[in-house]
Amino acid sequence: MLVEDSSSQSVNLHILGIQQTLPGVYEITPDAGSAFFFRSSYLQEISGELLDEMARLTGQFRLDSGPVDISSASEKVLALLDQSEDPDMQGIFLNDQASKDFSHARKCFECEKAAMNYLARAEQNRFSLTQKLLKKGFEKEPVNDALDYLESISYLDDFRFACAWLRSRSIDHYEGRVRQTGELLSRGISRDDTKAAVEEFYKSHSEEEICRLAYNKLRKVKSDEEKIKTALIRQGFSFSLIKKIIIKE
Repeated sequence: MLVEDSSSQSVNLHILGIQQTLPGVYEITPDAGSAFFFRSSYLQEISGELLDEMARLTGQFRLDSGPVDISSASEKVLALLDQSEDPDMQGIFLNDQASKDFSHARKCFECEKAAMNYLARAEQNRFSLTQKLLKKGFEKEPVNDALDYLESISYLDDFRFACAWLRSRSIDHYEGRVRQTGELLSRGISRDDTKAAVEEFYKSHSEEEICRLAYNKLRKVKSDEEKIKTALIRQGFSFSLIKKIIIKE
C-alpha cells in the first residue's frame, strides 16, 4: 500500500491488481497492506483509458503466476511505470507521479465517505462540512475535490441547505429578512444562494405576519414601545414594517 512518511513524501506504489467494483469506483490491491478504493474522477494525471489498460495488465496474472508482461502496454502506460524495479517480481511498479495520483484519489474517496456520513445524518452546507473534515485530519485539496464531486451529483447543495435551515428556524424564531440573511451568510452560504433561499422562503411565508407574531410575543415581556421597536430591528425587520404592525395593533 502507498505509505507516507512524516515529510509527506510518498513511497512508489507496487500494484498487484486493479479492478472496478462499482461504476467509477476501483479497488487497488498493493503488494503489502490492505486494498484501498478510489473514484476514477479524482485522478488528475491518469485517464480512464490508461486506468483500464493498467487493470487489464494486472488482470493477466494470478498472485502466484509470476511477473506481469508489460510488453503490450502503451507508451503512455509505460511512462507511468518505474521500470528500474525488478521485472521478475509480481505486479507493476508505479513511478512517483502515478503513485501520487493514486494517493490523491484515495484521500479524496476517503473524504467523500466521511462527508457522506455527515450528509446521511442531516443536510450540510459546504463551509461547515469543510471545517468538520479538516478537523478530522483530512487535507484541504482532497476535501475540496470530494465536495466538488458531491456538489456535482447534488448530494451537497448550499441553496437546498439554506432553504431547509430557514424553514426549520422559522418554527421557533420570528425573524425578518435582514436577520435571516445575516444568519445564512455567517454560516458560509454565498450571497447568491442566500438571496435565492430568502426569496424562496417568502413565496410561502408573510414577513408581515412573522413581524406581527414577533411583536405580540415581545409585548408579553416588554411594556416600553421603544424597546420593542429596538428588539424588532435586531430581529431583522425593517422600520417601515415595524411601524405598520404597531399601527395595526
